[in-house]
Amino acid sequence: MRDAPGWSLSLGRWGGVGVRLHILFLLFAVFAIAACLRSPDKDLLSYGITALLILFVSVVLHEAAHCAVAISAAPCIDRVVLWPLGGLEYIHPTHDVRHEFWMGMSGPLTNLAVSGLLAPALFLTRQSPFTLLNPLLPPAGVEGLSLANCVAVAFWINWVLATVNLLPAYPLDGGRILRALLSIQFDQRTSVTIVARVAQCCAVLICVLGVLLYRIYPFAWVPLVVFGIFLFFSAKQEVGRFERESMDESTLGYDFSQGYTSLDKTFDPVVPRNPGLVRSWIDQRREARQQRKESLERQEEQQVDDILSRMYECGIDCLSKAERSLLDRVSQRYRDRQRQ
Repeated sequence: MRDAPGWSLSLGRWGGVGVRLHILFLLFAVFAIAACLRSPDKDLLSYGITALLILFVSVVLHEAAHCAVAISAAPCIDRVVLWPLGGLEYIHPTHDVRHEFWMGMSGPLTNLAVSGLLAPALFLTRQSPFTLLNPLLPPAGVEGLSLANCVAVAFWINWVLATVNLLPAYPLDGGRILRALLSIQFDQRTSVTIVARVAQCCAVLICVLGVLLYRIYPFAWVPLVVFGIFLFFSAKQEVGRFERESMDESTLGYDFSQGYTSLDKTFDPVVPRNPGLVRSWIDQRREARQQRKESLERQEEQQVDDILSRMYECGIDCLSKAERSLLDRVSQRYRDRQRQ
């Protein structure tokens, strides 16, 4: 999700806002349809396609609520990227705590409102909404595609979208809400850092929960672990994005928002970013190869002295093929160094 627009398909502009569909939504749809095709129940495919359509409409309603609140305060939405749990809005921050809070709450509240409107319909179809509150247990479609099943699926999907998005983690709405509340007491940098740490703790708990619930929900533990890993690295990415935006607000590292007097301040040295485990491993491997190469070259250069002494005594014919190759290789190395 680091480059969401690059991994999405354009759905055009809706109300002046660019809407794109993330590849995760397409992969989720393919996985769901494949699971339905593997089932012996022939009606399950139509049930699964209907559930995907309901999910898409619910996600669109979720994001439409975000956009409505954002445009009411500042019409600054670049685009929206839809994914299975909602969307990623590219909105310029307004630094208004109340606006940020309600913009985060608008999506989950919309899904809760849809679930609330569907609750009476569940009673009419002799179903209890309380049996659909488990986010890990979707309503079964054993009876095929029917109005009662569609209502139950719509209720469950909107309930899941609301509850999951209220988790205090990036890029979910709960992360935006918590950051807005923290910004009342703390500065923006501290608020972002606190939310990132809370999000990483939630991610670890979700992974642990997925492992513990393996026997009870054998098909749910993999999505939970993947979701937890995604939240963990999204939190780290959000901190990095905030750091980049903070640097963009200044020119050559100087803050001119209060005039040129900021040049008189003492600036802290720039702390290099942690390259990460993979990059560190690659750098260590490269450095080790370079050290082995230099050590081998020193050994070969020491052998050249002995080879030249024997060649002076008995001529080049007494040298073996390997010794001649070594001599040519070291000679070429000396010529290359002279050219540099």
